[in-house]
Amino acid sequence: MAVAAAVVAANVHYAQPMLPVMAAQFGVGVGSMGLLPAVTQIGFILGLMLLVPLGDVLERRRLVVLTVAAVALALAATAFAPNLPVLMVSGFAVGILTIAPQLLVPFAAVLAPAGAAGRASSLVLSGVLLGVLLSKVVAGVVTAAVGWRVLYAGAAVLMVVCAVVLRLRLPVSRTAGARLGYGALLGSLARMLRVGALRIRMLSGALAGAAFMVFWTTYAAHLDAEFGLGPLAAAGVAVAGIAGALASPFGGRAADAGHLRRALLIGAVLMLAAPLLFWWGHASVFVIVVGAVLLDAGTGLSHAANQAAALALDPSSRGRLNSLYVTGYFAGAALGSVAAGVAHGAGGWTAVCLLGIAIAVAALLVAALPPRLRPSSPEKNQHRSTNRK
Repeated sequence: MAVAAAVVAANVHYAQPMLPVMAAQFGVGVGSMGLLPAVTQIGFILGLMLLVPLGDVLERRRLVVLTVAAVALALAATAFAPNLPVLMVSGFAVGILTIAPQLLVPFAAVLAPAGAAGRASSLVLSGVLLGVLLSKVVAGVVTAAVGWRVLYAGAAVLMVVCAVVLRLRLPVSRTAGARLGYGALLGSLARMLRVGALRIRMLSGALAGAAFMVFWTTYAAHLDAEFGLGPLAAAGVAVAGIAGALASPFGGRAADAGHLRRALLIGAVLMLAAPLLFWWGHASVFVIVVGAVLLDAGTGLSHAANQAAALALDPSSRGRLNSLYVTGYFAGAALGSVAAGVAHGAGGWTAVCLLGIAIAVAALLVAALPPRLRPSSPEKNQHRSTNRK
């Protein structure tokens, strides 16, 4: 499952390193081509909200296989796109259909033995994070060697293989909510948002996503301005992202063991240490790399712990809980990215570091909430969620 999550998650992130090459081929500016990752991300968020909840009412293996097969078609359309409008439409389709990783996360929790759901879901999350990291490396290497169209065509073939393997290896998994209609399914999301425990997990996750993107949105510009380092060096620093994938399983295990608060506090402390290092060691590449490792470890730990705790609130509604939680996480990441751009334009690297510190302090405060304002255990909150429906 983790391997499948990695290769499917990569689909959404291939475009970023290839934008200059694609722009030249279509005869447009890089700014115009920048719409491609934007529409892909918009499609992805819509997929989270509109399709991931179906994991609570449809047979899970079939849904995963169908979405992976469908994204293969979208990738093939991207590979053969004759013009920019077709490319944008196919990119949107890639985004909205790349939901299998977010279906596999709660699926893993369903298949896990009692007391190990968080560990199982966080292992799949590790695959997702590795896929995001490796996608940029693969895209850069393949595009330089044989072109971006070959990359997308190869990704389409890989999705076909992945769909076949998943069909053969995943067990059939029926759902408890199979009688719920689609309209009622989406309507239940609003009722879930009334659950305070879920809102806290979403807020904590959004802060982790924001902290992550504040740095990764601006680090390449800082490396260029401070050290004169180009894309190759930026890619080398990005390898620090593996720290997030390595830290994620510990977050899931902590949630399983009832140590959610401890995991979130450690994650928030790491998120706070990172921008402090970035500020203090702004003239040292080594210090920035160390800070990037701490940041990714902290955000990965927090993300996995929050996600595992959110899924534990109601095992019969894991698809919808994951939809809401991950939407909150990416909303925070998007806001963090925008805020980082504004901060960098207004006050340079110092302003970016101060923004990162403020977000990390907020995450630390949320992690330190007293027991009456946070879930003491998943079991105590399990009945509060969609059982109301």
